[in-house]
Amino acid sequence: MSGASAPADVVVNLSALTPELRWNPSVAVNVMINHAGRVVTCEGEAPQISPEWIDIACREVSAGGFEVMASEEAQPVTYIRNLVVKFEAQE
Repeated sequence: MSGASAPADVVVNLSALTPELRWNPSVAVNVMINHAGRVVTCEGEAPQISPEWIDIACREVSAGGFEVMASEEAQPVTYIRNLVVKFEAQE
C-alpha cells in the first residue's frame, strides 16, 4: 500500500512541514478496530519516514471512533482498515 498515491482519510495540520515530510507528506496505516469501534492496533507503512511521524499518524487515527461492524448473526466483530494520513502545513 502506498500512502503517497492514495487520497487522505485523515489530515494533520502542522505549522510547517519538515524536509522529510515535504517529499512525501502521507503515511499509510493499518488499524485493527475492535467490536466497540475503537482502534486496538495501528501499524504504519512509510519506510522513508521516521517512526515518530508514524506514531503521530496512529495517535490521530486512534483519537476517533469507527463504525461497529457485525457478523451475519449480528455479533460485533473486529476488522482492519487501511487509512492514509496526510500532513499539511497551515497557511
